Amino acid sequence: MVLIRKLTAEDAGGILACPSAAFEEFRDNYTAGAFAGTVLAADTIAKRLQAMTVFVATEESGENDGEDHA
Repeated sequence: MVLIRKLTAEDAGGILACPSAAFEEFRDNYTAGAFAGTVLAADTIAKRLQAMTVFVATEESGENDGEDHA
């Protein structure tokens, strides 16, 4: 079963890896600022969590699947 819940700071590591891997091949299509806004870093994900609600899909066990879903 998949559960949807709010992302927490503890989820950040798994969440950071997914967009980075997905968008790396398109890096040249972005300005540096746009890429940084799309592929978050540890410091920017903390700011994002303060500014908005972010949800994560998790397995029934509570472990996140490494993907962010809004």
